[in-house]
Amino acid sequence: MMSLIMKKSNKYYIPLILVLAVTVIALSNYVEKNTEDLRSKAAEMTKETVDKTKCVRANPSLIISPKEQSGSPGKALTYNLTIKNNDNSLCSPSYFYVSYFQLESNWTQDPKYFEIPLSPGQTANKTIQIKSAPDAKPGAHQFIELAREGISDSDIGYQTKTTGIYNIKKPVLNFKTPANNSVISRSGNVLIETECSGFDSIKSTDIYLNDKLAYKCLKTPNCRVLKFASQFANGINTISATCIGTNNQTIKNNIKITKR
Repeated sequence: MMSLIMKKSNKYYIPLILVLAVTVIALSNYVEKNTEDLRSKAAEMTKETVDKTKCVRANPSLIISPKEQSGSPGKALTYNLTIKNNDNSLCSPSYFYVSYFQLESNWTQDPKYFEIPLSPGQTANKTIQIKSAPDAKPGAHQFIELAREGISDSDIGYQTKTTGIYNIKKPVLNFKTPANNSVISRSGNVLIETECSGFDSIKSTDIYLNDKLAYKCLKTPNCRVLKFASQFANGINTISATCIGTNNQTIKNNIKITKR
């Protein structure tokens, strides 16, 4: 009888021990996690307290506007730089060195760099000019500006960079008249008119008739010339145009007309 009672007691006693063990482990983990959280919060509070009682340096802000512009080869575009000192109020004023960090070959920036004193929280604006290379290819060209706290590499060194874009417009030369593959009669006149765009300024537009210079328009995007039909050969004729920018960039186009 006694043996039977012991067996029944063991039947309930062992599961109870397991439940208690799991509970103890869970409580231990909970206490450990909460202790770590409390330590972390305490460290943050300590840091905030320290930060409010001493100078804390930070990377400056640097904004470029407009972010993106379009121009032609050899043209200077103006961008505005906004620099902000993000040090906390307990820091003394600092000098900030601002210059280009990356600029393509034969491109220039004016001024190349500048130095400006700023108090904590203070903002300043400065304009720069980015001039593209005379032979710059059409498309988007990036340049990078750098703002650094301290005016030499051995100084504080908190810094930031920002990117600007200079789009080089693709030059275009079109014939407004006559239409390509048009037919002219043996008598009368032929009006040749071209339009050139995409250059900062234009030196000339040269009109050729069957590879011979027929007319030169100076300093204008639109070129107009009137030719007698008798100046065209019978059959197919080629009218060519070359637009030349002031930096000697060129763009060409041609059409064909038939005299019958």
